[in-house]
Amino acid sequence: MIETSGQALDLWQISGRDHPAHVADHRLVECEVMGTMLASPHPGEWRTIRHCEAVGCRQYNCSLAGTAIEDCLLDTMGQAGPMYLTLDACVFRRVIMRGRLTTMLFRFDPHPFSGTGGGPDFKDRWRAEMAAYYRSGSRNLEADWALDITEARFTALTSLTIVPGELVRFDPDRAIRIRRDALTGNWAEEMPGVMQICCEDFLEGPFDSFVVQRGESKVNRERFAREAAWMRDHGFADPA
Repeated sequence: MIETSGQALDLWQISGRDHPAHVADHRLVECEVMGTMLASPHPGEWRTIRHCEAVGCRQYNCSLAGTAIEDCLLDTMGQAGPMYLTLDACVFRRVIMRGRLTTMLFRFDPHPFSGTGGGPDFKDRWRAEMAAYYRSGSRNLEADWALDITEARFTALTSLTIVPGELVRFDPDRAIRIRRDALTGNWAEEMPGVMQICCEDFLEGPFDSFVVQRGESKVNRERFAREAAWMRDHGFADPA
């Protein structure tokens, strides 16, 4: 593993390519990372980040799309620029997130390197490929978990809509798992607004459940505690 400390880096410098597609075996310590990894115009042709660690780093307007992140560690990441860390149509396998983490947006819609990848069904085909990716590891869920956020401390409420909830390891004191089969009928009636938004985003995807984790400011913790209790009491979220 190549270790780099205290530097400002673009993803192309790490990957050695003008348009980064694959990164492996790097450990970044207290670095500032910038750049984007854009989705392939061919759904299911994953960009990859494998066997990498980022410890005590900051991100500057980073975004990943159509990327498979596997066997990686993200331990404490701040925000250097004005933009949040965006993860669009990304998939995960055995990824640990821990420590205080910048605001992250997990979204279904990818942004391809060029064009639209073949028409109006481009987004739908990417979502089908995301589902297929997780099915490939479904025979051994214990070994092929996706994300471990048990020790993560997000700066803002974080909705992991693009990751199957059963493949996320989390602390039930800081997160809830919401199931698709509970979102029937007039499911949104009286539901707290932020939870409605999270559920609406989730329903655009192919998965059966997802996890929402609180932000760590005092106001966010108190609000989340109330809303998580409401979701559990009304049968939308798993019991604590």
